[in-house]
Formats: sequence, structure tokens, C-alpha cells
Amino acid sequence: MLLDINFLINNYWTVFLALFLLVAIKFISAFVPSYLLTKSIRVSTLTGLAIAQIGEFAFVLAITGIAFGLIDDFTYQLFLATTVLSITISPILIELGMFLINYIPEKYRKDKPIDNEINNIFNLSNHLIIIGFGLNGRNLAAAARFASIPYSIIEMNPVTVRDEAKKGEKIIFGDATRELILMKAGIASAKIVVSTIPDPIAERAIAKIVKRMNPNVYLIIRTRYDREMEALYSLGVDEVIPEEFETSIEIFTRVLHIFNVPSEDIEKFANYIRGNRYELFRNIKKSIKHKVFLSKLSNHRTYATKVNKNSFLDGKTLLEADLRGKYSIAIIAVQRSSEVIINPPPDFRLHSGDIVLLFGSIENIDTVRKIIS
Repeated sequence: MLLDINFLINNYWTVFLALFLLVAIKFISAFVPSYLLTKSIRVSTLTGLAIAQIGEFAFVLAITGIAFGLIDDFTYQLFLATTVLSITISPILIELGMFLINYIPEKYRKDKPIDNEINNIFNLSNHLIIIGFGLNGRNLAAAARFASIPYSIIEMNPVTVRDEAKKGEKIIFGDATRELILMKAGIASAKIVVSTIPDPIAERAIAKIVKRMNPNVYLIIRTRYDREMEALYSLGVDEVIPEEFETSIEIFTRVLHIFNVPSEDIEKFANYIRGNRYELFRNIKKSIKHKVFLSKLSNHRTYATKVNKNSFLDGKTLLEADLRGKYSIAIIAVQRSSEVIINPPPDFRLHSGDIVLLFGSIENIDTVRKIIS
């Protein structure tokens, strides 16, 4: 039997009421347990809306019911009309839910202020915040430990949070789109925030709230789709890493470079990850560049490297090496043991074991890397 249009016209109030009750009951039955587990309005709302419909398998049950005389024609037509309409409006409800959770909370549902002793519960500063503790988050945390970089983690899986907290990880259970959770992770004093969760809705919400709470933080977001890149950059994200062509290895490599960890140490750790069967794609889409403050510096970066014994720089002064004159590369800082020399003079002599911080174009730095090696 097919849906009778006349039935729909003559009983539209009954159909509307049945549809309303169906959507409301299914939404509440999913929203409540989800919220009790996650404490997240965003996740709970999307979960409720995603299942607030009758699935296609219901048609099979309805046909079987009428074939065995378990339901009459009126009930069957009501069931059929409600099912068709619920499936039809489901995408609209989900889009509406996305709009509400992305825009309304910014004006009307901000977290209440919290005391200073609750803010930044790990007492970290100049640190890294990792959002999501899946494969990428775990690799990034391991890289941070390897380089002695302080970090905190935000994760929504309560089992993961419980297990990792027992291991001593600085991990927080909660939704990273909430101000309260970010404040506990130390967003005000963080240097870098990396979001590793492939959720387009959450990515935009995280970008907005992170940049609003700390405009100076360096924000890296991993996204699943290329089409999300332009929108994320427009929200102030510093680097967007599409899942299609970059991987967790590239994420922690970029983070360690920002913290000026020597390239030799970065490669050593990357090889360790590959040795443990975490090797993934490394093809970089060269046309994708993050936003910078000045367009003239878009092709420039800093790069830390170690002076090895008997290398090109070992025993030479900056004037003798003449990296600035030959390659337009400046040595803007040198770390020797625990001492850091900023803007060393031309007669400063380098020794093996020094860590030098180079500044110049990407092409010139790559050239100097080979010479120094």
C-alpha cells in the first residue's frame, strides 16, 4: 500500500501531532543520556537530532504488520505519513541545530566566570593544548614529552580520560567548545592549540571561541575536508591541515618547529613513530600556506638546527660563515647549554653542540640545511 494523499490532507493535524511527538520523544531520549555522559550541549543536540526520525526499516515492519492484521489501514497510513515526513525534515532539523549551537551560545549561553584557582587547573604557561586524544593527539603528546614541552589535553571520551589520568596525563574531560573547559586547560597562557577532532561543526566553534579567548594563541586545526579550509582561515585559524594529504607526523613536526626543537631531534622522533607502525602519508600540498601578518614574510620562517662537530659552522664566527651575505639567512639566536644569546654579534664563534635559530626564506633555509649537514 502507498501513502494516501487524501488521508494526509484530511488528517493533517493528526499527522502533525504524531510527527511532533515522534521527533520530541526520540530527541529527548537521545539528548538526555548523551548530555549526562558528555555534559556537552553541542554533542547532545546533534545526537538527538540525528536520530529524531523513523528509519527506512520501519516500512518493512509496517507492511508486515498490516499483512498479519496487526494494524488497520488508518494506523498504517498515519505511520507511513509520519515516517516519510520525519525522514524529509531530518536534514532541515540538523541544519537548524547546527545554526543554533554555533551562534546562539555565543550571545546567550556563555560559561559563568570561575575563580582563579579553578582557572588553569594544571598551572601551565607557554604550553600546548591538545584537543582530542585519538591517534593524532597521542602522537602529538608523545612528541611534546620527547621535547619537554608542557601540554594539557581535552577529551570527551570518559573512559579515555579516566585511563590516561591514571597514567599521569594532564587530561580534562569536556567539550572544547565551552569556555569553562578551555579555561581549565589554560587557554589564557597557552602558546599553541591543536584540534585533532575531524568534526566540521566543532572545528568552526573551536576556532571562534579559542581566538576570542586568546587572540595571540597559534591555532592549528586538522580537518577532514578541503572545503573547510577557507572558512577556518576566515575565522583566524593559523594553520589548517587537511586529512587528505597531511598526517599526525606532519602535525607534531610543525609544532616542534614552532617550539624551535632542532630538526635532528624531530627527525629522530619521527623515525621512532614510523618504527612503531605509525607511518602515514607525507605528501604536502605546497600551495596551501597559513595566513601571516605581513604578506612579504609569507615565504619566511624560523628554523632551529644543531651545530655538529666538524660541520660547516663548527669553530667559525658568524662573519666567517657569512650566511647572511651568501644565502640571506640570519642567525637570530644561539643556545649554548642553558644560555640563550639573542642577536649574537658578528664575532660570535660557534661550537659543536650549539643550537642556532635561523631566519630566512624556506628555499634558502633548505639550502643552508644541506650545507650545514
